[in-house]
Amino acid sequence: MASSGKMLLLLLLYPLVLSVGTNSQPSSSSNLGPEWSRQKINKPKEGAKAVGKFLLSSMVSTLPFVIPFLGLIEPKGTLIAATANLAMLPLTALDKKINDKQLLQAITYEFESLHSKLDNYRQEQKYDTWASSVYSKPEKHINLGWEDYKTMVKSMMQVRTENERNRHRDHFLSTYAKYLSAIKDLNRLLTVKGVSFTYNLGDLLEKHIKCHELDLFKYTDFINKLIYKGIMMNQFYYKVKRIASKARVDEESNIAYTSAQVMFQIHKQCIIDSMKYVMKDVENLIDNMKDRSKLAQDIRTFLENTYGRYDWMVVAFITKNSKHRIVETLNKHVLAGFTEVRRAAVSVAVARQVKGSHTKVAAVSDAISGCIPSKTICYKVREVLENCNRMVSIHSGVTLPVAKTYSAVHAYTRSAHASDSSPEDALANPEGFSPQTPFIYRGSCHKSPGVHKGNFVVMIKSDEELLSRDPCANVNCGGSQRGKCTPIPQIFLAMCECRKSFYGRECEGDLVKYQKELAREAEPMGRESFADPGF
Repeated sequence: MASSGKMLLLLLLYPLVLSVGTNSQPSSSSNLGPEWSRQKINKPKEGAKAVGKFLLSSMVSTLPFVIPFLGLIEPKGTLIAATANLAMLPLTALDKKINDKQLLQAITYEFESLHSKLDNYRQEQKYDTWASSVYSKPEKHINLGWEDYKTMVKSMMQVRTENERNRHRDHFLSTYAKYLSAIKDLNRLLTVKGVSFTYNLGDLLEKHIKCHELDLFKYTDFINKLIYKGIMMNQFYYKVKRIASKARVDEESNIAYTSAQVMFQIHKQCIIDSMKYVMKDVENLIDNMKDRSKLAQDIRTFLENTYGRYDWMVVAFITKNSKHRIVETLNKHVLAGFTEVRRAAVSVAVARQVKGSHTKVAAVSDAISGCIPSKTICYKVREVLENCNRMVSIHSGVTLPVAKTYSAVHAYTRSAHASDSSPEDALANPEGFSPQTPFIYRGSCHKSPGVHKGNFVVMIKSDEELLSRDPCANVNCGGSQRGKCTPIPQIFLAMCECRKSFYGRECEGDLVKYQKELAREAEPMGRESFADPGF
């Protein structure tokens, strides 16, 4: 199996707050009392807030390492044990000291933490291919079962007699039986070999969301939560039916792992091939009738919003005016470190670097200033900087040549037609400093010998890249037994690729532990654990 890897998505270690024990016939409610403390009942709300903050802060990392989405939701805090006890224990065994409303509220938080919708995707026509295809069938079955499951749990919280409770339970079991295979079906579609769904899904994402990471994040969240809901309901079904087993736990743990791994591999490839998708986006955005400064700014704004882990520079220009090979002083734009896209008469060039901190800008700027004599011809700025022998002090005892301190150079002899300023800055004053773009150095050059009115802009690298030429230098992948750090070609990014059965930001997750936790949650009531001692 291909190695899995670093995961950003959903380190959702939901607090285990609703397990009320596994004895089928407790002698009194006091046996259950410690499990039903008010502190534990309130933990789901705290957990939901913590998860929200985590996702908001780390959905797309701004650090020089990448965490592709391997969304394996941990079984801690599932409702399997709690709802199974509600379904099977005598009502007299439940501790009535805790208000039922509080317990229902706690369960509701757990349900809401698994809420995932793609309504906006339907409106944007990014979801249509999925919704009209074979992939939507297992999704539909899981969601239908989930609504019935929620209804059953809420109903069981309100019943007054065991017969009434049993009717709600048995109704769910009978209707859900036809949905038991839904997560197997979804997993099969995700992992099938030959004419593979993996490739089909990759094609779908390329066509409909073009590997935009935030959109891919939503799809990954959506698929992983479907799988997790199915596991939760299946294990509840097995537990209440008293047919839970180690084999069933192993099977569903592997479904969670392999399904998440598919999305990891897609995300990984999207990051590696990201400039291919950027170029497609840029080409579609080029409007030959638009003012070129406005065009450059609009494209940069799009790239910042869509590919948010990078800093961007964008230049728009008339192609023929900057392609002179013999009389180079006629070129209005000279670029280094950019990727260019042409459409009709207009070219758009984009440069990027991974976001980071910028405390070394002053030292780099001083060196650049010292490299460029006051009368340097604009088209020679790129060459002069590449050959400058000045060294920049980066750290104690660490120096770099100027050519290693920047990502891109843009020299121009008329209007910049560029996005060097932040979206909020007026492009009428491209020389003005912007705190939103601290990585930009601006200088002057000559259009031709004795003719002023030229300028150049340099995109200075982040501290992280300047201080370490190896993006894996400070990335811990759990040691050689768990995974390895792999740099991404042509950009200062790296990722952990975990060995089989390990997963997580630093390969800290272990599928064996996942299986143990799920086995504990799904252990049949009133029986010895089906897990082997070494399981």
